[in-house]
This record gives sequence, C-alpha cells and structure tokens, in this order.
Amino acid sequence: MTSAFKFFAVVGFCAITGLGLNACSSSDGVTQGDIDAFKASYSSSLAGLSTQAVLTGSALQDLFDAKFLDSGFSRADIVAALNGEASAIQSAGGYSSVPQVTLANASVTDCVGTTQGDLICTLSGTLSNQDADVTSVQFTTQLRMADGKLRLYGDQLTAFN
Repeated sequence: MTSAFKFFAVVGFCAITGLGLNACSSSDGVTQGDIDAFKASYSSSLAGLSTQAVLTGSALQDLFDAKFLDSGFSRADIVAALNGEASAIQSAGGYSSVPQVTLANASVTDCVGTTQGDLICTLSGTLSNQDADVTSVQFTTQLRMADGKLRLYGDQLTAFN
C-alpha cells in the first residue's frame, strides 16, 4: 500500500459503516462497551465527514491517540491534514478529497499491556472505497486504551515500511 493511500486509509477510518467489532475479553481491560463506544464515535463522524465542521471537530480528532504514529504520520500531522482538507472544501465548492470508505469484517483482538503501562489492541478489517471502481484493502493497525477510550494508535513506525 502506498504511503498516500495508507494515509488516506487512516483518515478514511473516520468513514466507517457497519462495524462488526469483536471484543477482547473484559479481563484484558477492554469491554464490549469500550468497543461499542469506539464504533459509535466513528459512526457519528460518518454523516458529516466531508464537512468542515466534522473535519475540524474535536470528536473526529479525538479518535486519534495522543501517541498516534503511523508510517511517520503523527496525530499532529493527521489533525493538520484534516484542518487543511476542511479549508480546501470551502474553496472547492463543498467537494472533499477524503476517500469515502467503508469498513467491513472489523475485529479488535490481542489486547495486551506494555511495560509502559499502555493497553494496546489490534484492529483488523477491510477498507473499501467504491467510487468509479471498487478498491479494497485489508489492514491491521493498533488501538490504544487511554482515559477509558479506545483510540487509533498506528503502527508506531517513524517511516513508511
């Protein structure tokens, strides 16, 4: 997957529909309620993903963990890109370049504690973008449980791998 597509796939997580998430067991520190809240946060972003209000809103930006890092993109990079897209929407007559993707076959598994005290889980699924043609890609990324919420954590790599 190219770094640009991976970047937009990460941003495209915000356009989730029909999540079928499977929970880690509650003994892992992640409950079905935590996963349901994760699902609701993404789903609420779906309706307005191509609007300035959602792109710059705190709810969408809060989906990315403070320690998010994925192929060199930090949370700050993602927030800057979202803000830039929101500005571009205005000058493009309301058109957004953020891919409208759907997520299928999503699962949250393998929640483990780290020596730093973090709880890291694996999110796997399939992203599909259905515009002129159908493009689908399977992905795996990490989530971090922090402040009682699951958030995107990324691969923690400083460069595209």
